[in-house]
Amino acid sequence: MTEARSCAIGLDVGGTKIAAGLVMAESGAMRHRRIVATDAQRGGKAVFDTCRALIDELLAAA
Repeated sequence: MTEARSCAIGLDVGGTKIAAGLVMAESGAMRHRRIVATDAQRGGKAVFDTCRALIDELLAAA
């Protein structure tokens, strides 16, 4: 059986890029990181959908 570990996801949403990272809560070590274009001209819902997709991707990689 594997031991569960706590982690946190952080998002930095900017005008040109969205950075997302998965870090270990205890050590602060970065486990996964992704950077994608914001494409703000697509509108708020599209930016939100991009953030949600990044979160899903990081959770799957955890």
